[in-house]
Amino acid sequence: MADQHIRAVFEHSEAAQGALRKLQALRVDGHADSTELTATLEEHVKDRAMRLIEDAGGSMEQWM
Repeated sequence: MADQHIRAVFEHSEAAQGALRKLQALRVDGHADSTELTATLEEHVKDRAMRLIEDAGGSMEQWM
């Protein structure tokens, strides 16, 4: 399956940075800029990555 590109927003930049570090541990390619996080998710980590983002206080803005 194709990779999915996502954008999530957080209330605080620290939360976005923390979520990015955890996503990187899953080998997810991403970038956090202030309170916004963008990432490319492979199918096999999509569910875990989404849960991680939600647990960190992020909300999904866009699926690409």
